[in-house]
Amino acid sequence: MLGDCYRYSAAVNAKGEPFPAEALLMTAIFSQQKMIGRLAEHIKKIEGKKP
Repeated sequence: MLGDCYRYSAAVNAKGEPFPAEALLMTAIFSQQKMIGRLAEHIKKIEGKKP
């Protein structure tokens, strides 16, 4: 999940100051939320295919 944070490093560093840990943690939380959303959709699809 931390690897996903590197995708947003340009946005985190756009402020021009050293970024605080909060920016990194928020990025990790958003990444986790996206993953949860994808998994929830996947579960819905699987449950819909059950006889």
